[in-house]
Amino acid sequence: PTRRLPIWIGRALILNSSDAALLAGRIKAQRDDCVVFAGWGGPNAVALLADLATAPLRLVLGSYGVCTASVTRAVPVASRGVFRCTSPVGDLDATAAGRTFVTAYQSSFGSPPDPLAAYGYEAMKLAIDTISGLGGRGDDKEAVRAALFAVRGRPSLLGVYGFGRDGGSTLR
Repeated sequence: PTRRLPIWIGRALILNSSDAALLAGRIKAQRDDCVVFAGWGGPNAVALLADLATAPLRLVLGSYGVCTASVTRAVPVASRGVFRCTSPVGDLDATAAGRTFVTAYQSSFGSPPDPLAAYGYEAMKLAIDTISGLGGRGDDKEAVRAALFAVRGRPSLLGVYGFGRDGGSTLR
């Protein structure tokens, strides 16, 4: 049998814990199998996750914004079996380029980098490498676009990647 997949579109910010309880109640009443929490961490995110602990869910998937140490430590033990976090970046310490980036970042800013900083770094590095690689044609937008679409097997701190014909990254 085909099961309908409800889509929850909520406010960008849960204003108070009663809103979290109301949302959790609606999710429980629908008997959904999975919830994707794409919000930011904080007391009300913890309240929502706590309220969902008694729901018959098979998976609660948290986005980068809720997958912080303070939130994941506060997730009730009952929810830990179904709660999974997504991270935009894998283990930066797994590659030499990643370790170099982490060391340089910590040296410059005095703290470990936010994982999204790695994406910003690689995006800028790709732009600079592409433009400088074009020499005198570096100011030609079409040449830059064509050069970016031609990227294949580029080693980076994120891993080796390129771009498909549709512009999508090959990095998974």
